[in-house]
Amino acid sequence: LLDHFPDNPVVLNNLGAVALQLGDHAQSIGLLRRTLEISPAQPLAFFNLGIGLQALGQLPEALENYERAIALQSDHAGARFRRGLVLKELRRFGKALENFDHLLIMRPSHAGAHYQRGRVLEALNRFDEGLAAFQRAVALRPDHVGALLALGVALGCSGRLDEAVAAYERVIAVQPDHTAAYVYRGVVLQDLKRFDEALASF
Repeated sequence: LLDHFPDNPVVLNNLGAVALQLGDHAQSIGLLRRTLEISPAQPLAFFNLGIGLQALGQLPEALENYERAIALQSDHAGARFRRGLVLKELRRFGKALENFDHLLIMRPSHAGAHYQRGRVLEALNRFDEGLAAFQRAVALRPDHVGALLALGVALGCSGRLDEAVAAYERVIAVQPDHTAAYVYRGVVLQDLKRFDEALASF
């Protein structure tokens, strides 16, 4: 296709997206940058370029591309979500929280945004709010393993040990080979002095 359409932004964008899905981030980045040189008003190309850069650990540049995607398409939920992830990784927690709050105004049923918002709240030492965010994520998506595990940890830290065990058991029901869930469950069972069950979990 590139031989026949070397300067077609649609072809370049589509090939960049395919390369991204195949995990060839360097190839994808090159194709998407070429797309944007030819046709700069492409929110999806900026978004996909951000993903490729984020995968390679180039976080400031990834953030810049997500912001360009949002500037072109303010309701681009994917770009807002990933911008929040990068801000969290850069430890810009206040901005990350603001980002997820804005996203949830647009998409209140976005379970992933509730979960990531909870992780940011934990980083800000706002543990009760973080717990509530994990509960909301799990209510929206009962099979969200990350949110279930985080909920178990938050419940355990709050002294709600039986509920923590139940959360870990939900993780195991969804993903039976989740090693951390067995370990965390064992620790809580030990705290509950349910030693035979703790040993079985370990």
